[in-house]
Amino acid sequence: MPASLGTEERVLNLILKKAEWAAAKAYLGLSSIAPAALKKQTTAKEFGEAEFKEAEGWARVEVDTIEWEVTKGEGTEAEAKKTKYVNKNAITFKAITGAEEKKLETFAVLEKAKQGEDAAESKGIYVFGKLTTPVTINKATTEFTIPAKELVIECE
Repeated sequence: MPASLGTEERVLNLILKKAEWAAAKAYLGLSSIAPAALKKQTTAKEFGEAEFKEAEGWARVEVDTIEWEVTKGEGTEAEAKKTKYVNKNAITFKAITGAEEKKLETFAVLEKAKQGEDAAESKGIYVFGKLTTPVTINKATTEFTIPAKELVIECE
């Protein structure tokens, strides 16, 4: 699970300079950015531009409202080093209205609730990754739900 360059900088400041972590909340967003195109340098603004818009009824989900199970990896030595965060319950995104169809392929945990507040720097994205199964959403989609145990965020 990659972290953005901004997150790496914040963690180093936290450890080396005893700085405070400023974020009070974080938000889960889904985008149409292809997994290979989502990089550590991707800005929150670029990610937000590939999401459905708030005007279309889309809203990021507050991460604090998601219950997580934390497990250590099993199996091979490489797997055993991983820590996995898995959503304990379903995560539901509101229905969209009047939007064109998008294939959502990636997710990010972001600093801001709304795309209009996103910064043109990587500090606005904490972690990101690809959806195991991309999903196509359009205005006929009543809501989108990530089932329990389907969003896995892992670190080594």
